[in-house]
Amino acid sequence: MGRIPAEILDKYQKILAIILIVVLLLLTIAIGTASALPVGGEIMDGTGAIVSDDNSMTIKQVSPEMIVNWQSFNIGSQERVEFLQPSRDALAINRVMGNEPSQIFGQLQSNGKIFLINPNGILFAQNAQVDVGGLVASTLNLTNKDILEGKYTFANNMLSSAIFNQGQITAKDNGYVVLLSSQVTNEGLIAVNRGMVTLGAGEKITLDLMGQW
Repeated sequence: MGRIPAEILDKYQKILAIILIVVLLLLTIAIGTASALPVGGEIMDGTGAIVSDDNSMTIKQVSPEMIVNWQSFNIGSQERVEFLQPSRDALAINRVMGNEPSQIFGQLQSNGKIFLINPNGILFAQNAQVDVGGLVASTLNLTNKDILEGKYTFANNMLSSAIFNQGQITAKDNGYVVLLSSQVTNEGLIAVNRGMVTLGAGEKITLDLMGQW
């Protein structure tokens, strides 16, 4: 059997990404008011603690860098997730290991920088409020080895997924907001004072966080 032309594969991937965006929007209608918090958090590297109650979760980070694996990472419309980090330069990597896209309907806060990596897709819904020191949301993969070596090279995971923002994402002074996926759509507000906003679509993207970009 001959190889499928690249232009056909590219068109097929774009169609799949559009389908995923539609699915994410339908999920907004289906569970937008449902209670939800991240599930199955396990600290893989670094030190910290995860504490939750009925409608909020606090991730207390002690080390400068921390890697957390989650089964799912969702925030319901009445819920809040806050990262308390040792400094504005501290970094928390959050990787979703399950098969569901991340759906952010409520509040996500941090005084430092956080990564949210989910190959299944990420939705920031219309009333989502994100207030962070810095944010990278990506459906492209980043290995633990690269993280620990300070190399932030995100690569295609062979899934056609998407990031869709309808909410409000704000980073503190000199911070950043980066959305990386095969398909990125922004219909919300992204605000950074004296910082960087990047919407990146591609198969391999490298960030230079030491020099900021």
